[in-house]
Amino acid sequence: MLSLPESFRTRMEKLLGSEHDTFIKEISDGTPSKAFFVNRNVKFDTSVYNSEPVTFYSGGYYFDTSSVGNTPLHHAGGIYIQDPSAMAAVAALEGHEFANVLDMCASPGGKSLGAAIRMNDGGVLVSNEYVPNRCKTLVGNIERFGIKNAIVTNLDMTQKNEFSEIYEGFFDLIICDAPCSGEGMFRKYPEEAISEWSVENVRVCAKRQKEILDNAVSLLKEGGLLLYSTCTFSLDENEMQADEFLSRHPEFELIPVSKDVEDATVGGYLFDGCKHESITLTRRFYPHISRGEGQFIALFRKTSSQFETKKDNYKSPLLKPSDLEKKIFSDFIKKTLDTFDMSKVYKYNDNLIYIDFDAKIPSRKVFACGVKLGEVIKSRFEPHHQFFKCFGRDFKNVIDLHDGDERIAKYLHGEVIEADTENGWCAVCYEGLVLGGGKAVDGMVKNHYPKGLRTV
Repeated sequence: MLSLPESFRTRMEKLLGSEHDTFIKEISDGTPSKAFFVNRNVKFDTSVYNSEPVTFYSGGYYFDTSSVGNTPLHHAGGIYIQDPSAMAAVAALEGHEFANVLDMCASPGGKSLGAAIRMNDGGVLVSNEYVPNRCKTLVGNIERFGIKNAIVTNLDMTQKNEFSEIYEGFFDLIICDAPCSGEGMFRKYPEEAISEWSVENVRVCAKRQKEILDNAVSLLKEGGLLLYSTCTFSLDENEMQADEFLSRHPEFELIPVSKDVEDATVGGYLFDGCKHESITLTRRFYPHISRGEGQFIALFRKTSSQFETKKDNYKSPLLKPSDLEKKIFSDFIKKTLDTFDMSKVYKYNDNLIYIDFDAKIPSRKVFACGVKLGEVIKSRFEPHHQFFKCFGRDFKNVIDLHDGDERIAKYLHGEVIEADTENGWCAVCYEGLVLGGGKAVDGMVKNHYPKGLRTV
């Protein structure tokens, strides 16, 4: 049995009453559930990985096999592995429509990808992550899923920043999966989560969450949704945080989550001193009630907005490619793709990028925006991996590999593969999903799958 902090056990006993012992036994001795959700238009056979549907998440599946993250389906961006309780946050939005989305604390990207699937390439997804190394992971997952309409930034959301100026009243949905004390991860990551836990850290997290939530207010349009979630059980970070937010911002109200998520969770607690009875609309995901770890979900709606008219001093960081760059890239496209809109090509940080959304791009701390097409080097164009992921199905040369083909493993390992295709750049696919790219020469395809993604 896990050695849980005594102050944590005492608090949970007060909250759960007769359910306390069952809860403690589950997080101490129970086995964490594993799950993934599928990408858009992916037809999934539940017999694969011995999986079964997650009841509250359309496209989510539990699985009990190992090494799913190293399968061709995962490499091709067909699935994303995520704790089922974390899935419940985006699942809570079922029935709502949104175009422009901000994920304030996004890495590794599960909630961003879950929202992007529901956006259907419309609007823009702005995914922010404070830790630079985690931004790289976030960008990698967005590329793997073939998301075209994303901007990835690296800003401190506890502070006022450039977002306050360029995105005022812009977003339909803001996701705030706030950094927390991590009590919901005691079972899944016992050594790390328990060793880092303390009463003082709960207070530190609550203060940081308040600052992040307050900075979300001006970015949301009237009628927009604010999805707040944590993976902890602390009242200070959950119901108390939501209650105090409503007191500071009476222009917000709590609204019900989706029926399926409601059925998988329990309502929030009306703690002593609670000022808003609607706190019971918040939801708690408990491991002794549903398959998954700990999660808290609060869904707010902004009922009114007041913005001051400000002078727009925004200057786009995007540049136009030079005439030579346009010619070299255009020649490449004519040989490679069936169709492509050249009017959406810009230059950013020495790379050509594709922007198919109407949104401002911050002037700094931007890790990625739109689709990185590649770079003009001397007199040739060198395509980026994201170009293949997002436009691979439009290639004139497409190599479709299917289960049982030994070339799949070779390609993912970075090896040259054989293919009966015309010479030139080609997209390599697995069951219709793009793995990456290559260059065919006389029946052999030189591998362009990034070294950092290759199997060992």
